[in-house]
Formats: sequence, structure tokens, C-alpha cells
Amino acid sequence: MEAALKNKVHNKSSRMWSLIALCAAIVALTLVFLPAKAFAATASISIEVQQIFTATDGVEMNPSFDYELVRLPNDHPAPSPLPAGAVGNSYDFSLTGNETRSVGPITFVHAGLFTYEIRSTSTAATGISLDPTVYTVSVIVDNAPGGGLVARIAAVESNMSNAKDLSVVFDKTYSSLATIPGDKPELNVVKTVQGNPATPYTFTFRLEAANAGQPMPAGATGSTFDITVTGSGAVQFPNWSYPIAGDFVYTVREIPTANTDYVFDTTVYTITDVVRSVDGQLVLQSRTITNDAGNVVTSMSFVNTYVGVEVEVQAPPPGVTRPPIVGPKTGDYVDPAGLVAAMAISASIALFSLVLIYMNRRSEEEHGEVVTL
Repeated sequence: MEAALKNKVHNKSSRMWSLIALCAAIVALTLVFLPAKAFAATASISIEVQQIFTATDGVEMNPSFDYELVRLPNDHPAPSPLPAGAVGNSYDFSLTGNETRSVGPITFVHAGLFTYEIRSTSTAATGISLDPTVYTVSVIVDNAPGGGLVARIAAVESNMSNAKDLSVVFDKTYSSLATIPGDKPELNVVKTVQGNPATPYTFTFRLEAANAGQPMPAGATGSTFDITVTGSGAVQFPNWSYPIAGDFVYTVREIPTANTDYVFDTTVYTITDVVRSVDGQLVLQSRTITNDAGNVVTSMSFVNTYVGVEVEVQAPPPGVTRPPIVGPKTGDYVDPAGLVAAMAISASIALFSLVLIYMNRRSEEEHGEVVTL
């Protein structure tokens, strides 16, 4: 009896262990044949952001710019996920020079539509043009057919255009300008006329670049800029700025005309500006003005000689004083009203005299008397 009971318990225990082994085998087979994504409870993506940085010629720069990825509200109770290290509703990152970076990963735990904005947060600096574009990135997270989640970037939209694509690109440019500092010579032209012309003449002076495309003052015509001086005097060429580094050469000369009353100055002055990049900033290091002989000068002087008919001014001999002129001379100004009045008075006197003579004759003929006043 006791042996039979022990045998029954043993058989029951064996069946239980067999059942457990069968269940374990079924679970193992399920894990082997089911796809791994059926058990993925999350989906992740990264957003690729590209920065293009272009500096002006002759400037070596590799600056860093700051950006932020901001999550926008969605239809889910939980906020849209952000990469690790985010603070609040944004994730900050930076790009240096020409760099492309994958921002993320961003891990999603449920299906839906998620939107983000990416913008630059750097402040403007001297010579740097910042890209104001704001990109809106839309991410769709779907339930996978075999279970789990799958995420994809559905659209990238720019506030600067209606174009839609899958790229986020920020374009930065650096256009440093070298201005003319106060310690550099100004382009002064001093004009002197020798002689005594009746009327002053206007002279033209031309600033000309040695090479086409060099920076010029505002209002220049191509590679030339003209200024004028009437008679003797001084004038100054306006300054300009340099957007690139290099050595820039200009000349200044007087433009002769067909006026044969003057001998024009043929001097040609040469201006040499040396522009360099110093700590990422363009600087006019030196400006030199030289004359025909190669001597350094601080201003450009031109002398014209008048060879036409000069105005004659006769002076009295020493010790002789000219008598005052009484009455009008030929060519002097005479008041027309006074002249007419004088003529009227003279005519009246003449008429009165004729009348008096006539009366005397009548009196003599009739009475033998003479009429007197």
C-alpha cells in the first residue's frame, strides 16, 4: 500500500516536470522564431544638421556657432522626447566651421506625430552674417507590423521658403571690412594756379585702380573716380573699405584738356594699401603715397601755369597820384534817369530862348521896343 502511494506521487511529479519542460521549450521556440522588433518598445532617430561657413578671401577662421532643438506641442499627454542632456523644452548644441552633426538620438515610446524646431542662437558679430532660417522637422512614429515602433523624418520645412526636403542646412558668412583708420594719410589733392587768368578754370583729377575689381569709393565708374577743383584750392578723395586681404595699388593724376591757356601738371602719384587679416579681422596695416620720384608724401600737389592773356592792372609811377576823375568816362556807368532829366532841362532852356527872340523881333517891328527880362 505504501509502495503504491509512493509510486503514484513519483509519477505525478514526473508529469509536472515534463509539463514545465514543454512550456520552456515552447517559449524558447517563440523567442527564436519571432522577429526581434516585435519586442522593441521604443524607436529612435537622429536629425542631421549641416553648417556651411564661408569666409572672405585671405581670412582664416574656424568659428563655432550655437543652435537649439526645441520640441513643439503634440497631441499626446507626454511631451515630445528630446536627446539626452536636454534642459526644459530644448536641446542645445554647437557646430564649428564646416561641420555636419547628427543631433540625437531621440527615443520615442509611443506612436504619433512629433514636431521640432531648429534655429541658430548665436548673436551677430562684426562682419559675420548669421543665417536666420528656422527649420520645422516633423517625425512620424508608427506601430510596426510585427509589433514595436518605427520612426522616420517625414518633412523638413524652412520659414524662408516653401521648399520641403530632408536636410537642415545653415549658411554662415564672414565679410570683415578693413576701414581707413585715422592714423593713415588721407588722399588730399592741393591745386595751385600760377598766373592771373581773367576767370578761374576747373581742373579734373582721377583716382584709378591698378587692377579691375579693386575696392573703390562709392560713386566710382568702374575702376576710376574723378574729383574737380576750380582755380587754386584743395579737395579730398573719399575713403572706401576693403572686404579682402591683399596689396592694392592706385594712381592719381590730373586729366589734361584742350585748353591751351594752361600748362597741365603731369605728376602721377601712387597709393599702396596693404590689408591683412589679424585675429580674424581685416586691417589696413599701411598706406603709402609716393610721387614720380618715389618719394613718400602726405598730400598730392599739382601746379598749373596760366599762359593765356592775363588781366592787366596798370599802376601809377612811384610818387605820382592819379587825379580824381570828374564826370563820366567812356565806358563808365551813367544813370539813364538823370540823363533824361538833363536833356529835358536843356530843351526847355532852348525853347524859352527861341520864344524870347521871337517876342523881341515883334516888339521892334510894332513899337520899336526891345523886350527884356
